[in-house]
Amino acid sequence: MSLRSFRDVPGPRGPAAYWELCRRKTGYGEVLGELSARYGDVATIPHPGCRAVLLSHPDDIQAVLATKAHYFRIFGQDMLRRITPWGIVALEGQVHDDSRGRMMLALRKILSRRVPDTTARACRRRLVGLRDGDVIDVGKLARDVTLGVAASILYPSAGDDPAAHLDHAEFAALFSRSTPWLLGFPPAVQWAAFAVDLPTTIRTLRVHASLRRQVREAMAAARAATSPGPPGDMLSLLVDGAETGGPMPEEFLADNILNLLLAAYETSGNALAWGLWATAGDPSLQERIAAEAASLPDDPAAHDAWMNDAHWVDATLRETLRLYPSVWGLCRRALAEYRIGDWLFPRGTVFLASQWVTQRDPRWFPDPLRFDPGRWEEERLAVAAGRSHGPKRPSFAYFPFGGGNRFCIGKGTFEFEGSMLLATFFRDWIAEPLADCRPRPVFFSTLRPEGAMLVRLRRR
Repeated sequence: MSLRSFRDVPGPRGPAAYWELCRRKTGYGEVLGELSARYGDVATIPHPGCRAVLLSHPDDIQAVLATKAHYFRIFGQDMLRRITPWGIVALEGQVHDDSRGRMMLALRKILSRRVPDTTARACRRRLVGLRDGDVIDVGKLARDVTLGVAASILYPSAGDDPAAHLDHAEFAALFSRSTPWLLGFPPAVQWAAFAVDLPTTIRTLRVHASLRRQVREAMAAARAATSPGPPGDMLSLLVDGAETGGPMPEEFLADNILNLLLAAYETSGNALAWGLWATAGDPSLQERIAAEAASLPDDPAAHDAWMNDAHWVDATLRETLRLYPSVWGLCRRALAEYRIGDWLFPRGTVFLASQWVTQRDPRWFPDPLRFDPGRWEEERLAVAAGRSHGPKRPSFAYFPFGGGNRFCIGKGTFEFEGSMLLATFFRDWIAEPLADCRPRPVFFSTLRPEGAMLVRLRRR
């Protein structure tokens, strides 16, 4: 059988198809879902800036992200490098691996030294003062907690760090400037698009400059500090370098701390916002979480053991990431000809693997649009009872943290802060979503909820 080429791949093409994609640019993931449903596991994405292909089958995704990752490079790095040029998300090759190794080592140390106590305090601080009958925005609550935790584990003096008091709308501007429909175009074209909304672009640049200045000031303070004992924050660990294989070059360190601050706040905050909102719409799930939270120990050092038995909390986080993955798509550009089935794609083809699309596929998740943490608990109970050896789905049917050597290094921190926030919130409160409040997902570089996520509180 002869191999087929890119022009044989099913999918929409031409100016009309691209115009439709541009018109629905903040609904990019929904467009991809429609392409997958209509054209199958391999479909073209109508993009004049590059040859773009959507991969929806987990086996193809696993090959691109993990088993054959050396054939690919990240696509769209010019956008990433506007924010953190030397951050690990924008790096490749040995430089990426070396930087990532040091960041992972530092994060593992801080996870045990700082994260339990910091997360507990951040949750208590944001929940104190709530009253019966209050209407609150759980999206803002989630972002307050995650930004507070991120600043506390990254900086030496978390309580006074100005990044912990940034305006959420200003912070969000950094991400709303990075839209996927511009990928593949030359930087000049991208900047021309940004110039259409010049005031927002100028404000975004100012926010970015302010954040970078804060990071460098914190680095100077960490170098000047002489506190005894092992460092309790990532910046001090990486500045000192004694526990992480030597000090990091200054430009790498500044970009990676900024990278982590933005990612920890943005991705974790968005996911937990959706988790709180979806759980607020399920009274029985709230009761299950409250029952597990009743045994939450006062000592943060014992929280790790509690999490191992908080199965409904864990299932809620899993289901949140399935339906509302903060990182909703991963792009890779082929470095050489690449074959999938009987298609042969030329060098430079861009492959997009979308968590939003694949994790909502009914082949892998029955009734996929329903928020149902029970699906994960049923799987766990089946395995525990010996009725099953695990889920009957490919491993990359669920990949909210990516895969391969670019797997998200913040997974452990997210699971800790997510578990603590769900438990401490629903232990004391019953949340009822307002009937006329219907937030919808918008697709920037991350998946954000549009508008407030309002719930009314009743004391448990």
